[in-house]
Formats: sequence, C-alpha cells, structure tokens
Amino acid sequence: MYKLPGNIEVKDLKLLQKKDYTEVFQGRLNNKEIILKTFKKHNNYYREVNSLKSLQSKFHFVPRLMENNNSQESMYFIEEKIDGKNLLDNFQKLNQNEKEDVVKKSAQVLGMLNTCLNENELKETNLWKFYDMNINEYKEYDWKKYYLKQIQIWISNIDKDNIDIDLYKLYEEIENKLKKADSLSEHIGFIHRDYGFRNILVNNDNEITGVIDFEHAMIGDILFDITKIIFNDLDFMEDQYLANLFIKEWSNQLNIVLDERKMWLYLMIQGLGVVQWVDSQKIPSNKVLNAEFREKGIKIIKESIKYFVLENKL
Repeated sequence: MYKLPGNIEVKDLKLLQKKDYTEVFQGRLNNKEIILKTFKKHNNYYREVNSLKSLQSKFHFVPRLMENNNSQESMYFIEEKIDGKNLLDNFQKLNQNEKEDVVKKSAQVLGMLNTCLNENELKETNLWKFYDMNINEYKEYDWKKYYLKQIQIWISNIDKDNIDIDLYKLYEEIENKLKKADSLSEHIGFIHRDYGFRNILVNNDNEITGVIDFEHAMIGDILFDITKIIFNDLDFMEDQYLANLFIKEWSNQLNIVLDERKMWLYLMIQGLGVVQWVDSQKIPSNKVLNAEFREKGIKIIKESIKYFVLENKL
C-alpha cells in the first residue's frame, strides 16, 4: 500500500512509465483500477487536470478524474483506468482493412476533441494561463507567440554538432511564416498536441476506448494537431495512403479545406520539437532509445524545407 498526500491510499502500485518530469503508475483505489500520474512541473499538471475536467463529461473515451493534489509535498492526479491496449503496440499486427478502419476512427475522435469546446468553454479551461506568456486576459492569448518563444528555447537545447541544418535561419523562416499566416483561415479549438498511437487505447475490436496524456494540451489552430500522428505514426513520407486517409477523414468530418502550406509549416515545427525533445532528455538511455525518432524529426524538417523551396515559398 502506498500513501499519498491527502490521505489517499493506493494498493498494488506498479510503475508504467518514467520521464524527466512525470511518472505514471497503475494501482487500485477503493477496489477500482486507477492510473496515478505525478508531476514535477506545475504547468503540465494544470494543463492535464484542467483538460480532463473540461472534457470528461463530453466523451466516454476521456479518463474520469478521481483525485488531484497540488501541494508543496507533491503534484499528482488519479484517474480511472480505461480498458484497452495501446494502439502503438497493436497497429502493425492489423491487416490493411483494419488499419484503414482504425485510422478513420482516430481521425474522427481527434476531430471531436478539436471542436467540442466553444469559445467560452475554451476560455474557461484556463489552458491559456499555463504557458508562461505573461498575459492577464484570454483576449491577449496568441498560441503562435508561444511557439515562437518556445522554438528559440528548442534551438538552444539542440546538439548543433549533430544536425546539418542552419537552425537560426530556420527560426527566421518559421517566424516569418507564422506571422504572415492568415488568422482568418485558422480554426481555433482544443489541441491535444501529443495525439498519436501511444496515447490512443483500443479494444479487441479496434474500437477506440480511450485518449490519454493531456499534459501538453493548449488552445490553437486545430490543423496543428493532425501533424504529429501523420508524420510519426502514419509516416507521412513512407506511407502517404494512410496519412492522406487520416487527413481526408478529419477534414471531411469538420468540413475544413486543408491548407497545405500551413500543414507543412506545422510539420516543420513538429520536427524541430522532436529533435530538441530527444536532445533534452536527462536520462542518457532515453536519448539512445529515441535516436531513430530524432532522425525522423530531422527528416521531416528537411522535407518541409524542400516543399517550400519547390513551391518558391521559402
């Protein structure tokens, strides 16, 4: 038995995942299977807790929050464990028809998440408060400004001896394109920011039973949210059929015309984020384990640059 601050006693505690700033456990509380997640960063804690509170009444596939605590002793929350297996571990075992079916379902679920909150509900999530942007009101919030600030930090974290890209020139181009991006074509909504197979749970019939890990959630252009899954899990450059199937299903469901230029810009940002994430790992073994992921990030940056060069847009 493990006793948490707040007089919460969890039985049969088992570590599932350990990262630099979070740990995830499985256990039992009051005879229910639960997930316990602990945090070292306040913003990540508040983003996930507030996301769960805002979404859990709308969808069965969002975990139900049972307990949460933010004190000097610890930051944690407990949610009900959703039955299902990780799609990342299961996807390659599926036949082509099953893959196509679950890709469509994944696109539909993401579309629902992206658009389930109206403008007032987005404001009430308070997600805009937890990105260190020094703003006092929601009307001052601009998700693109956050990324411009964040990309500067990312570049400082990257091992520049191990990447053959002029990162400072790349930042200038991203800054220029984000500032010029047409705000009228943005579809502002809830974005998960880490929507991929490892955070999608499915049952034996490949029905989606859960979406997890909302610690990076924010308010922004929902087109950004499709880029992680299409380059990482569906391998946009190697298997365009499934990636395009996902994009088509998502776009049709939301009646959105895809802005290809923005998609490639967002893919470029995603790739840069991947590279810096790997290079920032404090646990050396995590850098080794994610070396292939880093190379994929570099590849998508280069492909994005190539797209804009070929289109005379860089």
